[in-house]
Amino acid sequence: MKKLILATNNKSKLNEIQDILKDLDINIENLSQELGDIETADSFLGNAIIKAKKAAELTGEFSLADDSGLCVCALNNEPSIYSARYFKNGQGLLEILDRLKDNPNRKAFFVCSLALVNPKQEVVWHCEETWQGSIAHEISGKNGFGYDPIFIPENYNCTAAELNPQEKNEISHRAKALKVFREYLTPKTRIYKIFGHFYYVKVNQKTIETTLPTRLQKEGVNALVGDFVEINLINKTIEKVEKRISVLNKPKSANIDQALIMLSLKSPDPDFNYLDKLLFNVSMALPKKPIICVSKIDLLSKFSPCQGGWGVYKNLGYKVIGISNILDVGINELKENLYNNLTIIAGKSGVGKSSLIKKLCPEMSIKIGNLSKKTNSGMHTTRHSEIFEIEDSKGKFCLLDTPGFNNFEIEYMPEDILKSNAFPEIERARNKCKFPDCTHLGEEGCCVEFSESRRESYKRIMIQAFEWKEEQNKLRKVKEKKLKINSETKIPLLGIKGRNVSRKSVKQKKEV
Repeated sequence: MKKLILATNNKSKLNEIQDILKDLDINIENLSQELGDIETADSFLGNAIIKAKKAAELTGEFSLADDSGLCVCALNNEPSIYSARYFKNGQGLLEILDRLKDNPNRKAFFVCSLALVNPKQEVVWHCEETWQGSIAHEISGKNGFGYDPIFIPENYNCTAAELNPQEKNEISHRAKALKVFREYLTPKTRIYKIFGHFYYVKVNQKTIETTLPTRLQKEGVNALVGDFVEINLINKTIEKVEKRISVLNKPKSANIDQALIMLSLKSPDPDFNYLDKLLFNVSMALPKKPIICVSKIDLLSKFSPCQGGWGVYKNLGYKVIGISNILDVGINELKENLYNNLTIIAGKSGVGKSSLIKKLCPEMSIKIGNLSKKTNSGMHTTRHSEIFEIEDSKGKFCLLDTPGFNNFEIEYMPEDILKSNAFPEIERARNKCKFPDCTHLGEEGCCVEFSESRRESYKRIMIQAFEWKEEQNKLRKVKEKKLKINSETKIPLLGIKGRNVSRKSVKQKKEV
């Protein structure tokens, strides 16, 4: 937990600010040294900045200063920036009431200016908020401090000193300013890269390296690339991980809209079994139908998405787009399907994922590798998952580049697969099979029609799903057995004599 110095010696003000910011993982302390009479500016904000800079100079820590005061409209907005001096241990309250007397114009407002200064004494943030109200005819209330006993908040029939602290800390000028401060301090952003135990986000176009605090890890919270998070700018930690709309298990990522599955026409040759498995995996997890991208079409004289093995997928409703980075073919058609989406690029190493991102955004610093001469397959050049934001005259889109991978486990129940839309062939024949529990694995009366290669892919996936289900059932039984044993086991209670003997034995062993 990092420290935030509050540039004040006013304990009431410290308690109020600590209460409002109590949910943040920050140690807020007041300044131990006296600031002295340094409020020489002609505005609340100017004074707040002076105090914050002085506190940062004295402590070498992030410092927050507040300068606030009461402005009475009928008194030319006095006492304004001189509110603290005018107060005179409460005499200022009586003086304001005496000066107003029966004046019908009793409008007034509190002002609070906040300034945050870093250890280098640079102003990194500031704001100013007001609290509208009026001046009472007499002093009333014992809560709060300062001018609270004569200030009636707008839409209230009592003074600020008659409000309970919790209510005041929701509506006051200081509460409003601290709410803006909290929003600045814990901005919501997206994790665009994870490297080791560090999570990288961007705030106002600046990259910030953050960590996941032990507190959240103990609660079972994890953070993935694509997660929307609330971060603490002082601690450089993740405060909260927002609810996800989608989670992809491999590669681990969150809040992805769609997948762009890349295969190359040649070098390496397309693997349709791998394509089927990948199509299934992303269809089970993501809201939109995946796009099939065929790269390196310049290596053959002619390419058509409707011919050969590609035609099978085109007929199933998948978009099949052929591209060539060298000939600049198909790039614009592909971009039309990417705008306003976060798209994960998935595929084996060597199919041209990094080359595509480089083509779409030339200024990106991305390493591009060559094929292995020994295996004619790609060599891993992408070592981690990373989101790239790309913008042109037509709009913007985000791409998640991922390391290539060949194998991944099927971790879905067969029943869930049958209910999903992961296989368009099953979706087309929904409720047409003779038996409602048909698994489409050759049963009598099955109406689902697969191509030969797709049928084999479906069988392999379902076999793995049944194996995974069996494995999960075994694990569940083992867990239930352990719970049963633990609940039935009774620990014998030792009497006084037994305890004494036990303690004596332990003592003897230690002495030996």
